[in-house]
Amino acid sequence: MTIQEQDKSYLRILGFLLVVISLVFVIGCSDDESAVEVKVSDNSQVEGRVYGDESLSKILAKTSSAQAVSGAAVILAQVQADGSLKTVSNKSVTTDAEGKFLIETNLSGVKNLVIKATKDNMQWKAIVSAEVKKNTKVYAPPVNKDSDSRAELYISLAVEGKTGSVSLLDFNLLANTNLAIKLLLTSYMSALESINAKVNESGGAKAELNVNLSASASTTAAENAYLAFYTKIKTLVNTSLVGASQSQINAATDIIILTNLH
Repeated sequence: MTIQEQDKSYLRILGFLLVVISLVFVIGCSDDESAVEVKVSDNSQVEGRVYGDESLSKILAKTSSAQAVSGAAVILAQVQADGSLKTVSNKSVTTDAEGKFLIETNLSGVKNLVIKATKDNMQWKAIVSAEVKKNTKVYAPPVNKDSDSRAELYISLAVEGKTGSVSLLDFNLLANTNLAIKLLLTSYMSALESINAKVNESGGAKAELNVNLSASASTTAAENAYLAFYTKIKTLVNTSLVGASQSQINAATDIIILTNLH
């Protein structure tokens, strides 16, 4: 091989290596850009967790027996005047292995939407009292049988024409159709008013809830804020409603919670 031929061969090899290096560089850059790309949604977001039929006590205890519900279909809905639920989420989502969901809606500036989770023939609801806003994530309370009971109460009020924020007196609207509520209000209205006043004291349970929710940056942190609030309400109700039945205790707890989640 002549010197001229050697030079040509060297140049061909060098050119080939440069092409290979360039391809590797391009591919590497492309992968890096995909890895760091962040898509910011311009929708309103609600995040939470579904616990299904788990009781508040089990959720509070954080025991292994308090299992979140994976694979549940979740929608975000708005209560209509007839008590029906109109889907307002952009699509249905499914809870992950930890029972968590993140759902979006085009609505903004709206409060008291309803999370509805369904799995098999079971269904659970929860009121999202926080105002949903575009480019903002809010956290739903734990979705379980207790939150479902409160959601049903709220829907009943909506049928009677009461939506938005509710007061203790608003529950009189249900007295004609709900005997348990009627008996509770007749026997314990004074006690309920006292409990509600304590909840709304400066530094009371409601103020603490609002502070903790404002500082929450995760589903778990928000859950802890809600659960601490529920526990304080439950304790106040149990100590104040002397002689009340368990069903009255439960109804009173739901009423106080609903009255203050706005």
